[in-house]
Amino acid sequence: EVADWMDQIRVTKLNYLSNLPASRTQLPVTQPSNPSGLTQHAGNSEGQSSNPPTASTVTTDSVILKVLQSNIQHVLVYENLALQEKALACIPVQELKRRSQEKLSRARKLDKGTNVSDEDFLLLELLHWFKEEFFQWVNDILCSKCGGQTKSRGESLFPNDDEMKWGANRVEDHYCSACQFSNRFPRYNNPEKLLETRCGRCGEWANCFTLCCRALGFEARYVWDYT
Repeated sequence: EVADWMDQIRVTKLNYLSNLPASRTQLPVTQPSNPSGLTQHAGNSEGQSSNPPTASTVTTDSVILKVLQSNIQHVLVYENLALQEKALACIPVQELKRRSQEKLSRARKLDKGTNVSDEDFLLLELLHWFKEEFFQWVNDILCSKCGGQTKSRGESLFPNDDEMKWGANRVEDHYCSACQFSNRFPRYNNPEKLLETRCGRCGEWANCFTLCCRALGFEARYVWDYT
């Protein structure tokens, strides 16, 4: 088991190193100031635009700019010390450290020249705890009225004030055929709320786990796919 974990650490480090730029000394290319954040279009020698931006281009650029601004504000939430304390209250830190120390000791006995650290194993223990003990993947929720299995109707409900407070801009409608009850499944986007609900899908998992990583002092990057 320890050998498998060591292999995971080696692969992770190799992937990281292989993705580093070939040169770190190359100076960045200076770009002209563009405070609006919109796409700039080349003009002719008289300074007039040969390809003026269309309404759709301006709209698309504005939407992307708003998404970037929103995500910048979102990642700053992870640096909130009070919120990190709440996360630490949920994480069995001492137990995870004990497990990581045991695995590190066994790893060094197997390979005295191993290039792994206590932090490597602590991160793996945090990941294992988060996936297996703390957070739950949800496809269709259980009915809050009868406890039966529900099925998503594939449509969204209007979020109420409390759901909006915790960043749930979308609320799924999960219907229970046993008792004909419509269940709300808010897709919360606030890591503090996710410490309480402890369930969701890829977005909720990445959101809450990033907070847990930062609470333990690990460097973390929140990746937003906008393709």
